Amino acid sequence: MSKKPEGTYRLAGGITVTDADLEADAQRFEAGECDGSWKVLPGRPQLFGEDTMPVGTRLPESLVRELDEAAGELGQTRSELVRRFISDGLLALKA
Repeated sequence: MSKKPEGTYRLAGGITVTDADLEADAQRFEAGECDGSWKVLPGRPQLFGEDTMPVGTRLPESLVRELDEAAGELGQTRSELVRRFISDGLLALKA
């Protein structure tokens, strides 16, 4: 599996940003477009623009370790990688 691209950073909340994202934010702050105040939104942010449902499954420990290792190499969480694999698998079934 490939490693995360150079200049890509994972924030504490799980969001991935690039050097370009950070530079664009800096330019907005310097231009005075941001007043420096934070707006706190209740609840978890939507990931997909629609409601989600939890899906549980059991996997062998060795598979979970491989999954976690791959996710770490890609700078993703286990959940992000599982969602990606499921989405890619469903697309492949439709092809």
